[in-house]
Amino acid sequence: MIRAMRTTVLIISLMVTQIMGAGFHTADCTVTEIPLITAFKAAGCNVVSAKIDIWSSIGEHFLELEELKEKALKTAKILEMPSEDLEIMEEYDYGYRLVKVSGFLREDIYIEIFLHSLQFPEELNIKPETFILINSVQKEGFTDTRMLSEKLKGAVAEFEGIPQIYCCITGVKSGKLNDSAIEQSINDIFESVSANRVENTIDPVLTNAYGYSPLIEDYITVMGYKINLNVAARYSEYDDMTYFWVGSPIISGDY
Repeated sequence: MIRAMRTTVLIISLMVTQIMGAGFHTADCTVTEIPLITAFKAAGCNVVSAKIDIWSSIGEHFLELEELKEKALKTAKILEMPSEDLEIMEEYDYGYRLVKVSGFLREDIYIEIFLHSLQFPEELNIKPETFILINSVQKEGFTDTRMLSEKLKGAVAEFEGIPQIYCCITGVKSGKLNDSAIEQSINDIFESVSANRVENTIDPVLTNAYGYSPLIEDYITVMGYKINLNVAARYSEYDDMTYFWVGSPIISGDY
């Protein structure tokens, strides 16, 4: 339930982002793959996972659960996910329908498929809309980023959607790095892909930097600024590790 609600928030946030003028120039992880990996390697981290999130509107209509389930299972088949191991979750409320299908593509690659339909109150004068969102995570590697990107784009294309792709590689360094060490790592990441910083935020828990690299063709535009590189870092007391996230065009999900 919590994850599904986060997915709802993500989709609505992405809608609002586009409405407010932060639009995609392109959305193709096959373009960003090499620079993003170059950027990640510059941090000197051990890789934890590589994540691809892809989403798209697939129509201005409100679908019921059975229709969403049919599309979700079709997506799983396109992605060649073993049907016998799939888990299916359904959620509904007034003006809200959600179907989630999840499972492993193989032992180290986990995929979640969300088909989500929204019907807004009439007074808002907003058309109903249905979305597809696919999350994929490869554990302890990023070697299949290109393959996964192509698979996910192909699945979205089946529903005539325009894919918007977010890529993120997560890594760790042992122990608690001080602020200057974190800042140096972030500088190394940005310099490795000739990126300029657009914004930087630092608080006691998290350091977050946004910028633009001419080596990465994808970008979003926010308040007139091009952004296609997002780096975040924080320390985890749980495992005594400093985590780094290197994403394009921005980091999606929890970090």
